[in-house]
Amino acid sequence: MSLEIDKIEMRKKELQVELKKVETQLVEVLSSVELLKQKKFSILGAITLCDEFTVKNDSDNNGSSIPQQIAGV
Repeated sequence: MSLEIDKIEMRKKELQVELKKVETQLVEVLSSVELLKQKKFSILGAITLCDEFTVKNDSDNNGSSIPQQIAGV
C-alpha cells in the first residue's frame, strides 16, 4: 500500500514541475501578445500620420500631387 502512495507522491511532484513549465510558457505568450498589440497600435498610428500628411498635402496643393513650392505657385 505504501508503494502506491510513493508513486502517487512522485507523480504529484512531476505534475507540479509540468505546471510550472506551463505557467512560464503562459507568461511568455502573454508578453508576446502585449508586444504585438503595442506594435499593432504603433503601425496604426504611423498609418494615420501618413493619411493626415497626404490629406494636408493635397489640401495645401489644391489637389495637385506636385507641392506648390516646387511648382512655383
